[in-house]
Amino acid sequence: MLHTAQRTWIKCRDQACLAEITIARGGSIQPLIQYICLERLALNRIEDLEFFRDLIEP
Repeated sequence: MLHTAQRTWIKCRDQACLAEITIARGGSIQPLIQYICLERLALNRIEDLEFFRDLIEP
């Protein structure tokens, strides 16, 4: 179940970052915006997974 959730999250993350980079519209800062987005969402996901881990571990 966790693998399916993670795969779904990756698709959502990618779409969210694509939406964010549209503000740059192909400009030279577009890759930076994308990497910042990916990092921010990954760090948030780590927090979510750690919270989940803490719920299931005694």
